[in-house]
Amino acid sequence: MHAYLGVDVGSVSTNLVALNEAGEVIETSYLRTRGRPIGAIQRGLQSIRESVQELDLRGVGATGSGRTLAGAIIGADVVKMRSPLTQWPH
Repeated sequence: MHAYLGVDVGSVSTNLVALNEAGEVIETSYLRTRGRPIGAIQRGLQSIRESVQELDLRGVGATGSGRTLAGAIIGADVVKMRSPLTQWPH
């Protein structure tokens, strides 16, 4: 299945989402970062892999305070300072 992966690494939580080509959510993972962003990213990726057996990733994006680290670990195509959700007017 073709998919896109988003990773948001923050000081409190690490969130991952896999989307299909229609932009629909296939799977999500919410984990506490607990000062260990690499471990949180690894656990999140493993969780998504276990839930969705055959993913053919077409693109990967990273955001959050740990975006640079996450981008390097996961080979992100896009690393953004802010996610679209945080840019919405309040």
